Amino acid sequence: MNKKLYLFIRTFVLLIIAGSLGIYGCNSSSGGNDSGGSSGGDSGGGVEITYYQDADGDGYGDPNSFTTAGTDAPDGYVINNDDCNDNDAEINPDAVETCDGIDEDCDGQIDEPCSTYYNDADGDGYGDPNDSVTDSSRPDGYVTNDSDCDDIDASINPGATELCDNIDNNCDGLIDDTCMLVPEEYLTIQAAIDAAASSASIVVNDGTYTETIDFKGKTLIIKSVNGADVTTIDAGGAGTAIIFSQGEGVATVLDGFTITNGSSAFAGGIYISGASPTIKNCVITNNSASSGSGGGVYSISNSTPTLENCTISNNTSAEHGAGIYVDSSTITITGSTISGNTITGDWYDGGGIYFAYSYSSGAPSTGVITDSSITNNACSDDGGGIFASDDTILTITNSDISNNSCGSDGGGIFTDWGVSLTMTSCTIDSNSASDDAGGVFINHSHENGAFLTNCTITNNTSGDDTGGVYFEHSAVYLTNCTIANNSAIWYGGGIYADWSGSYACTVINCIVWGNTAYEGDGIYATSDSSLTITYSDIEGGWTATGNINSDPLFVSGTDFHLTDASPCIDTGTSSGAPYDDIDGDARPIGAGFDMGSDEHM
Repeated sequence: MNKKLYLFIRTFVLLIIAGSLGIYGCNSSSGGNDSGGSSGGDSGGGVEITYYQDADGDGYGDPNSFTTAGTDAPDGYVINNDDCNDNDAEINPDAVETCDGIDEDCDGQIDEPCSTYYNDADGDGYGDPNDSVTDSSRPDGYVTNDSDCDDIDASINPGATELCDNIDNNCDGLIDDTCMLVPEEYLTIQAAIDAAASSASIVVNDGTYTETIDFKGKTLIIKSVNGADVTTIDAGGAGTAIIFSQGEGVATVLDGFTITNGSSAFAGGIYISGASPTIKNCVITNNSASSGSGGGVYSISNSTPTLENCTISNNTSAEHGAGIYVDSSTITITGSTISGNTITGDWYDGGGIYFAYSYSSGAPSTGVITDSSITNNACSDDGGGIFASDDTILTITNSDISNNSCGSDGGGIFTDWGVSLTMTSCTIDSNSASDDAGGVFINHSHENGAFLTNCTITNNTSGDDTGGVYFEHSAVYLTNCTIANNSAIWYGGGIYADWSGSYACTVINCIVWGNTAYEGDGIYATSDSSLTITYSDIEGGWTATGNINSDPLFVSGTDFHLTDASPCIDTGTSSGAPYDDIDGDARPIGAGFDMGSDEHM
């Protein structure tokens, strides 16, 4: 109940009681520290009531300054004595408590809804003990703890891992307290691992360390001082170079090494099983899987490794995945190069990267590839650059798949059996296949489909059908792609669309130009394919809404940006179009969306 309403009701009830009981007293009596005595007021037939001075006029009286009078309160007096400071109208039982060291609401408690908050300038979740405010609610940018020892560096806080850098990274008051030095303190990296407690940092100075390494399930950061160019782990052909197989997590880091001369039946360079390590700034090169898969990196059994700014090059395997083999695992690859990896055995897949599904574990693989390059890899069967099958989920963004080759289908990329493929702003150039699809082969993806947006698919060749993109038994969506200068011996220089059944295959805002084949230079579609093409520039023509048949006027045969006079400028549709192009430029520029992967500036 509102305090003022309560006081009014209480006064009214007291007056009724006093009248009914016939209470009388001395009209002139006063008590306590009466500052004004009895003044004014109606004695009301002898009724005497105590009133309290309200000097600040806030409706609440001073318990130490009172008088008695009749039923009419003297001027400046009230019936209640609840004020704790009668010299300040903003201090009374009805006031809102603020955080200023004063009991504004007269409840005997000071700042009771308030807390101290600490500035978190670097946004790491830890506050600066020397920069605080007291308030009733947490201000933006402030936290409740005061445990940060450096609030301008988000990498320094109590939750950070201590590094060997002459800095107290974890704010425990100790510098480099968990560091172990190789070779100054331990002659080999493995000796340091064996001696390390979990969460230690092992710092490795320049040199070549001829050994194989097992992380043994420990959470460690192993980092070179001056990077992979001058720090090498050389397995010397004695087995797999690096092993993560005992549940190592993302906080287990290998940073800045060349890893070479690993040799095993499978998993030559790095073996990952049931683990999730982070591998950064490493060069994984000249390793081999002599009779199995995974020359460079081998990841199985629900592992989730991360490769960041790595080079996986010139590795070999007798079977699948000369560069990287991924089975029932999720791998994230960022800013990396996978190049020059080769399969030596006959009829094996995935020269650069191989994705598969182990039915015994019941887990399909997932690949997320960003800002990376897959080039000059080779295999004897399908997928010179990348092979993916069995419900793999594959997302590739801002990446280059070029100059890869295969002995069968999919020189650049091969997908089969339920794969979900999403490619955005990628270049697929100068790949070759002995059979079908020099560029991209999509087979039996069914409703999972393939989504290619802002991709440039050019100069790919095949010894049979389709230089550019081949798809069958799959839902396929090509949006704002440029498919040009591809060639095939037989059918479909640019696109080959085969048996699609009920699966939708759509081409929107694309350019298909300058491709060659025995039949269907630009597009070859079988009678049982389902292919819808709109708002596209198709050489030779394709009758449907918004299509044109005009030279797109590229800058050159190797530069597929549009020139100022291109008929593809402003002639696309906004429906389903992306809001940037392959270069990251905004769409649309001008009166409308352009056709092809480039939005003309």
